[in-house]
Formats: sequence, structure tokens, C-alpha cells
Amino acid sequence: SAGNHSWRSDQRVEFGIKPGLTNRLFFEQQFQHSLDDSFIAVQTFTEQLRWRPTESLLVSAGGGAVIFPRVRPHPIYETSLVFQPIQHLLLGAGFSRIPIIPTAEATEHRVTAQGWDASAGWMQGQWQINIRGSRQHYSDENIASRQSAEVIRQWATPLLTYEAGYCYRRQSFDHDPEHGYFSPDNYQSHLVLGGAVFHPGKRYRGELLGRVGLESVGARQDFRRAWEINVRNELLLGNWTLELDYSKYHLVQDTGAFRADAGRFAFTYHF
Repeated sequence: SAGNHSWRSDQRVEFGIKPGLTNRLFFEQQFQHSLDDSFIAVQTFTEQLRWRPTESLLVSAGGGAVIFPRVRPHPIYETSLVFQPIQHLLLGAGFSRIPIIPTAEATEHRVTAQGWDASAGWMQGQWQINIRGSRQHYSDENIASRQSAEVIRQWATPLLTYEAGYCYRRQSFDHDPEHGYFSPDNYQSHLVLGGAVFHPGKRYRGELLGRVGLESVGARQDFRRAWEINVRNELLLGNWTLELDYSKYHLVQDTGAFRADAGRFAFTYHF
């Protein structure tokens, strides 16, 4: 809705080294432009090792580089730990340095962010609760904080799985360095969600998910009506998996929140 356009392509190779240890190679290209900014291309490369010493513990670590236009590569990295202390409960924590490249205007400032994130998930029967929070220090001296939570209940039938619940999201920045791309400085939403997953056989899976509720766009702004919709399609053809998705939603990204339309196509080959 702000006039930004972004195309993203990525390739991932994952292979097992030995039982419990896997390696991932990830390549990503982003192509961006807007009404006021020229065409910009950014490449990202990362390699990640994932180790599961026990059924209740997963450790991952990796690093790589992001290549902004006309400058030397910037190093990026991540490390995380996921632990299951008791049945049905998952706890996670991580520390990372990532590129901030949601739009052409933001990419021109070559910003990276370093910080932590933590999560908790509880799943039992048809219920699921997820909580997540993060705090990141940006290389242009801004600080971003994010919190989200959702509660989901599912009902399964032979052909359809229904789900309903509640979703909360909040994002804020400590200050605005007047770069122009932090918009808004504060975002908050309370949404009721409902949807259905269609699985008539083993080859096809479709999902329709909608959210409706209230959102506040900007600090000290009144709440207003909000809605989102997500459509996902997955088709299995032998060793191939094809995915085609569409979303119309308030895109809460690393520099703000914008009304957006997004399409996604992916294909995967399993050896």
C-alpha cells in the first residue's frame, strides 16, 4: 500500500551428515523497487548445522553473509536452542544478526540487526498455545521489540480440519532516526482467527485462514477494524512438492507495518 514492490527467490539444500546431525545451505535473492527508489538487488548466503543429541533437545548454529549493492559483504549469524522440559511443552531461545531488507528504501541504508528471541509452545490434544518475543539492536542505533501470542483450537473430520482462536501482535521502536522507513513506530493488533484445512487425500492439502479484529497503527492511535486472509495449496507429485499461496494482510515487517498483497510459489524435491 506504500508503493513498495519486492520479489524474492530462495534455494535451500538440506542433507543428513549422520543420525541427529543435518546441514542446511541457503541462498536468497531479493529484488526491490518503489516509486521513489531505484531497482535494488540483495543476495544472502547462510550455512546452518542442526544437532539433536536427544529427542528433547535441538541445537542449531550457522553463519554467512549479506551482499548489499556497492559495499563489501556484511557477516550474519544465528544460534538457537529448542528444549522440551516436559511433555507437550517446547521452549526456545536464540541470538542472531540478520539483514533488514524489507523495502528498497530500507535496503539503501544497509541496516543489520542483532538481538535475542525467545518462544514457548504448548500443544495437547486439539489445543495449541504459542508465545514469542524478541528485542533487536539495529546498526543505525534503533531498537525494536516484538511480542506475539496465539491460542488455537482444532476440530478434525475425515476431509476437513477446522480451527479457531485468537492472535495478538505488538511491535515498537525505541526511537526514529528520521530515515523515513520506520512506519509506524508502534503497531498492535487483536484478531480472532478461523479457518479450515482441506485434505481429501494424500496428494493435496488446501488451507483457508482468515483473521478479523482491531489494530492500532502508530503510537497513541485509536484502534480500528482490521482483517486478513491467507490461502495455501500444497500438491504432492512423487518426490516433488508444489506450493502456491496468496495472502492479503497487514505485513508486520522489520521496519513497520503495511497493508500488503503477497503471492508465493515453491517447489521441493525430496531425494
